[in-house]
Formats: sequence, structure tokens, C-alpha cells
Amino acid sequence: MKQEIRKMYPLLFEPIYRKALWGGDKLCTRLNRNLPATLIPYSESWEISDRDDATSIVENGDLKGATLRELMHNYRLLLIGNKCCEKRFPIMIRFVDAKRRLSLQVHPNKVSAINLLGSEPKDELWYIIAAEHSAQIYAGLKERINSENFIKECGSPEIDRYIEVTNSAPGDAYYISAGTMHAIGAGNFLLEICQNSNTTFRVNDWGRVDQQGNPRQLHLEEAKKCAKMTPEIKAPKILKKMIQEGHNQRYALENAKGIFNVDELRLVRPWSDRTNGQSCHILTSINKPMKVSNHESSTDVAAGRSCLIPAAYGAYQIDIQEEDTIIIKTYF
Repeated sequence: MKQEIRKMYPLLFEPIYRKALWGGDKLCTRLNRNLPATLIPYSESWEISDRDDATSIVENGDLKGATLRELMHNYRLLLIGNKCCEKRFPIMIRFVDAKRRLSLQVHPNKVSAINLLGSEPKDELWYIIAAEHSAQIYAGLKERINSENFIKECGSPEIDRYIEVTNSAPGDAYYISAGTMHAIGAGNFLLEICQNSNTTFRVNDWGRVDQQGNPRQLHLEEAKKCAKMTPEIKAPKILKKMIQEGHNQRYALENAKGIFNVDELRLVRPWSDRTNGQSCHILTSINKPMKVSNHESSTDVAAGRSCLIPAAYGAYQIDIQEEDTIIIKTYF
């Protein structure tokens, strides 16, 4: 198909659900998703994904039924703009419900992924939506650890003493760069924005076993080749830079890599914005519904849903129903 035959509009996608031993029920209780009981425990909802085994499907408008991969093939420039040169959609957006602590894990960076056949680099950002009392985030090392001790300690409870732990609260954000050992602690419900990668090297699973009594596989040799063995120079918790936009507030969630950019919008009035042909915008409504529109089209976005604004869409407005609407905006 030729790109000019389609007019771009704000796109909604069918969520893709995952379950895991550590999942819970917050996709139902926080996001009001009507999910079958057979999926319990729910662990993740992939809102935007372009993976071989999980590609998002458009659920609204003229392009309903098309996959994100098809859109990237037929309308790449109209969809994501000219700032990003990736052939696949470059990032993933997902909700994560950690009723129990996730495994301690690490992802490779671009360089180490080359030496780990079949792996893909992954940086990620976590935005905490809800956190139970005493919920924590594990990220980075307290002290240096050498390669020999890494293999010795990582599979045992002793690894706990090496990991930095912080208490989490709603509105906190963390940038987890590739090579940083990390784990989402029990009681966290968060939005994860990450590079399009599903490469995870598990370092410690805290003694968990599945229903058959089998532990999950660890990947210590692979992790040793990509993990940062020195303490983080900069804490992974993000300092927000507040920018007043009239009655509204925009917080820039700054990170060092620039792989993707993320803003937190706290709106009490309508918000005007525009895509400039260089990048799409992804808007995730954290707590309340919104409407995204221009002079030609409009899309209603329920609370807890993500909407992709194509790079070719141009000027648009976000209308809200209630004050203190929180929206996470992701762009390149």
C-alpha cells in the first residue's frame, strides 16, 4: 500500500495479556479489565508490542484488525516519523503487576548483546502507579563485585547484601539502564516503557518453584558477560524536572541515554500538543479517561489505556473529564 492513501489517526490496540507466578489481580482491580479467571495470576498487559510472538492489533477506526508490524511495513514514516530508523516498532509499553517479587535479572546493552547470540539490548523505565506499604525496588549494586564472587553469590540469598533497595511510592520513576541488576519488589503496580526486547538473564529467583516443584532456569554465565559489576554512579530513581504549562504541569522524566523520552502530564485543563513528523507520541492515561482529537478525528481513551498518535497526525488536543488527570507521554 502507498503511504498517502491512508489518513493517520490516534490508534488504540488490543491488550496482550501474560501470566506468571508472581502476578496478581490489579489489571482487573486497578484497570477495570474484564479478564477470564483462567489467566489468574495476571502479571502483565502488553499495550504496544511488535514481537514475533506478540504483535499488537489495532482495535479502532479504518485500520482496525491491522497489526503493528503491518503498519510499520506499510506506513513507517507516517507512523513513527523520521527520527527513528528502526524497521520494527522500537519500544514496548506494558503494565506490570508484581504481587510477589520478580526475579533478580539483567539485560544486555548494545555492545554485550553482539557477543550474546540471539539477545537484544534493553533499557527500561518504570513509572510506579500503585505501591503497597513496604513495596520496594531493587536496582544497582551497593558495592563492587568481582566475576568470581558474582557466580558464587548470585544464585544464593547472599546476593541480597549487594543490591541497592529503595522504597517505592506512586509517581516515582526509575530508569534501569542495560547492565543494571534489578528486580521489581512485591506490591508494585507499574507502567514499563522499554526497548523492543525480551532478553532477560535471570540471576536469582529467590528459591521459587513452579507447580511441579521445579525451579526456573538461571542464566549466570550470560549475566556475568553483561552485568555492571560496579555500583551505579547515578541512582536509577529519576529526578523530575517540572515545567509549568499554564494551569497544567509537565514533568520531564530525564534519562541519560535518550533512547526514548518520557513526560508526566498532570492536567487540570485541556492540553494542546503536536507531532512534527519526526516522532509519534504514545499517551498512557494513568488514572482517568481522556479524548484525543484534531479537526478531522477524535478518539476516546479510557483510564488505563494507551493511545498511539502517529507522527503524521500534526496538532492535537487532549480533553479531560476530571482535574488531576495523569498521562504518561512517550516519544523519540
